[in-house]
Amino acid sequence: MKRSALCTVAHASTLITLVVVAACGGSQPPVNTAPPASAAPAQAPQSSASAAPAAPGESTTPAAQVAPPAADVASPAAGTQPPSPAWKDMTSEQKKAFMKSTVVPTMKVVFQELDATRHAQFGCKTCHGADGAKNDFKMPNPELPKLGPPGSHKGDPKVAKFMKERVMPTLAKTLGVSTFDPATHEGFGCLGCHTVEGHEGHEGK
Repeated sequence: MKRSALCTVAHASTLITLVVVAACGGSQPPVNTAPPASAAPAQAPQSSASAAPAAPGESTTPAAQVAPPAADVASPAAGTQPPSPAWKDMTSEQKKAFMKSTVVPTMKVVFQELDATRHAQFGCKTCHGADGAKNDFKMPNPELPKLGPPGSHKGDPKVAKFMKERVMPTLAKTLGVSTFDPATHEGFGCLGCHTVEGHEGHEGK
């Protein structure tokens, strides 16, 4: 009787042990809580407060918001291409428009090389005079400095040299005409703008 009671107690103890183990998950494999080897470690987001300050003179504007550089501004036409229609074939209105859009800005740059202060307000009146519009911009203009006899220099030799080497060829090229040729007496030259002393009514090249 005692032996039967002991077996019953042992059997009950075994059942209790099995129930406890099952309830605690003893029969399941351990859960692997470590991150996969291939997974990259998560990066904590950086707050704007912890960002490094910009260096002096360095823009803090995001690159995507930086405006593109302004397009270089075009230089005045330098007469690299002859006008179309040709100067001699232009109407009076076409010539006036071409002078305003091309000749004046081109020659302003040239004359300012000689004296930027004196020619700061370079315009139509610089060459055509105060009454240029009234005279329909007829050239040569007797109000401009007069030229001396051939072979002589009247006024500043530096200015005469500049007019011959810079003004005359640049203006001729801008108009799309040839410069004056002493052999043929054809082409654009000093007498296209200036009169000769004592010969104010002379029309020349």
